[in-house]
Amino acid sequence: MFRDHAEPVHHEINNFFDYSWALINTLLEAQQSQHLHSDDWMRTIYIDTLGVKTTDFDLTDTKKKELVASGEKCSQDYFKWFNNKSAKANK
Repeated sequence: MFRDHAEPVHHEINNFFDYSWALINTLLEAQQSQHLHSDDWMRTIYIDTLGVKTTDFDLTDTKKKELVASGEKCSQDYFKWFNNKSAKANK
């Protein structure tokens, strides 16, 4: 099952280089989620990467700023949720 029931992006593979690059990308993407256990979601801040992959090295300054803003927003949302959850548990 994919996150949010979203279909993964399909990439055309025309040669061995395309295949190798796709394989490396798959391994890197899988590694990011492999360490999580079922109870980790409560203490994990999920940051929207805005479609940027681990192998995207030529990011524009605009995209970098968007990623920073995404990290800030997702972190703030998490702590808002976390603090509300803690307040409700203490009552």
